[in-house]
Amino acid sequence: MTIEKWLNKFYPVFNKDDKVSSILEEKKMLPLKTILIKDDSNKLYGTLNIETLKENDKNKIISEVADDVLYYCYEDDYIEDAALLMIESHDFTLPVINRKGEISGVITVFEILEALMEFTSMDQPGLKVSLLLKNEPGSLRKVVDAFADIEINILSIMTSSVKDNEKRVVIRTEERDISEVRNILDEININYESITKEEGFSA
Repeated sequence: MTIEKWLNKFYPVFNKDDKVSSILEEKKMLPLKTILIKDDSNKLYGTLNIETLKENDKNKIISEVADDVLYYCYEDDYIEDAALLMIESHDFTLPVINRKGEISGVITVFEILEALMEFTSMDQPGLKVSLLLKNEPGSLRKVVDAFADIEINILSIMTSSVKDNEKRVVIRTEERDISEVRNILDEININYESITKEEGFSA
């Protein structure tokens, strides 16, 4: 999914000619840690950490103290790209621009978490099945085919390496009887760690 779906369009943006004092005054009403700065054509001019801003002369204009933009995303970048940039930048907020360089909004760690919730179907009620499979092509197909045969609908699949020759696979399905899933896994000789019922929740 692209960042555009998760874009926070209501994050405040300040003009490069604004005074430091006026931004600090507005900061009292807003929980801002990263200041987003635009030029007169709404293009991304710079960013600034709020703590750095506090250390500057309040009579300066923001363009005099703004940092160059090192990390930003485009609207049509993937959400995974934003997550990687966030890890690299050690910041919780990334500016998002369109292909003209105009500011569209921001993506924050909270939107990343909301996207993760949707990717993994954490918000949906159902079963969470944790498996240990051989780390080789086709190892998952046996499980997927078995679920399809008894019309179990898969909501999401996640994998992670455990050992060089083994991987953990977590499958979320629409709600079914735990014993039914356990029986089908036993029949096809699949090693599972756990099968649990998930209630789901809303963001």
